[in-house]
Amino acid sequence: MDVIEKYYDGFEGEPEITFCLVENNSVAQKIGVWDGYFNSIMRLIQPEKEGWTGLAYFYHLYIGWYEEDNWFIPDILEAYDQLANIDSNELVNREEKEVLILIVNMLKRAIEHNGKVYIVYD
Repeated sequence: MDVIEKYYDGFEGEPEITFCLVENNSVAQKIGVWDGYFNSIMRLIQPEKEGWTGLAYFYHLYIGWYEEDNWFIPDILEAYDQLANIDSNELVNREEKEVLILIVNMLKRAIEHNGKVYIVYD
């Protein structure tokens, strides 16, 4: 299993968000990030005409991974589209951009291999 924790290093004691890719009923990859990086990314997603949708809906309403352990993203394709369409030039630092790329690539891999992605909020 591939585990990436460098985007949480130095932030121990602060909230961590871990993205876990499940393929063939086992965890294939984990990405642990400081929630500050993830917050910067999520703030760049704009609501649709009907309001918040997809991953942004759960983020802005503080439901999903905030309440449940091992919360599976219900619509990986929509989450992928939301994150892949973010203009990374709007992110302030290199780490935020790298985190965005890692998450987008994980979601893309899940889509291509019929996998699932869950989030753990610690």
